Amino acid sequence: MDSKLEAERRCDIATAKLSVAEELRWAVAGPFAFLLYLKYDSWILATVVGIITFFLVTRWYEKEYDAANDAYERLTGTGKYHKPSESNDSA
Repeated sequence: MDSKLEAERRCDIATAKLSVAEELRWAVAGPFAFLLYLKYDSWILATVVGIITFFLVTRWYEKEYDAANDAYERLTGTGKYHKPSESNDSA
């Protein structure tokens, strides 16, 4: 089983990868759409493919980020895995 430190490190690495991908998605989608426009002379095709590329660049990194955060929350009992203590104080 993973230790808290390993899970936290995986979260940090996944966060760093995702933030780099988010910074670079304009640099990938923009030129790609422009090259499509030059090849096919269609702004509609270039715009649609550019938008799709913009969102797909980070897709895999978002999945990795979500998986790392989920594993960390499961290990530490936080987030959606938090179980409030049962007490008679509220009522």
